[in-house]
Amino acid sequence: MKKISKLLLSLSLLCGLSVTTLFAEDSPTNVGTVDQSFTVNGTANDGTYEIVTADLSAATASYFGVSTEVAAEIESFNNGEVTLAQFVSGKTIENSANVNLSSANALSYFVDFSVYSNGEKTEIDGPVTLTFEVPNLTSGLGSVYVLHYSTVRDVYEIITPDSTDYTNHALTVTFEDLSPVCVFYVSGTYNTVNTSDASVSSTSANLYVAAIALVAVAGVCAYTFKKKGSN
Repeated sequence: MKKISKLLLSLSLLCGLSVTTLFAEDSPTNVGTVDQSFTVNGTANDGTYEIVTADLSAATASYFGVSTEVAAEIESFNNGEVTLAQFVSGKTIENSANVNLSSANALSYFVDFSVYSNGEKTEIDGPVTLTFEVPNLTSGLGSVYVLHYSTVRDVYEIITPDSTDYTNHALTVTFEDLSPVCVFYVSGTYNTVNTSDASVSSTSANLYVAAIALVAVAGVCAYTFKKKGSN
């Protein structure tokens, strides 16, 4: 029985490590470099425009075209006063991907994406596809999404990235309009964006093997107890 108990303890630790790997929560960081070779309506930027990132607060709300209320809520999240799950709770959000937002874990703070031309903030028409760095983006986290607040349509929406580059810690995302965004992930699920996340299969395999091993040990325990009872 002592040997079986030790085996069960070892397998429990294995399961714990596997689950920790799958459901680990990362603290949000600032969005990194934005690739300036973005496209507008499918046409590559020829240097006319520049996308600049900036922090959003109640004090800068009007400059970025955001209401004071929305900016204050975003600032509260960025200051760590609420979690992302708490932030989205009760909000009307366009969620065509049916993401379980109660399990959302932030990878980035909210940051405003704005377009500038000749040093002046400007607006551009049409969808913008851009690539930007998310420093703590790593494989094995789960499905990665972007929470976007559209200042044009006055609505929060969930956007699935066009592609995820775990090697360079970068996302490529298409926006109908540019305004505040926050990158997050949902543990234990994997979307079908263009990625080569090898750890998805390996993590699932670890959990599968651990589960099979526990079932096997349970069978051994049952057999042992039955055998002792018959003696």
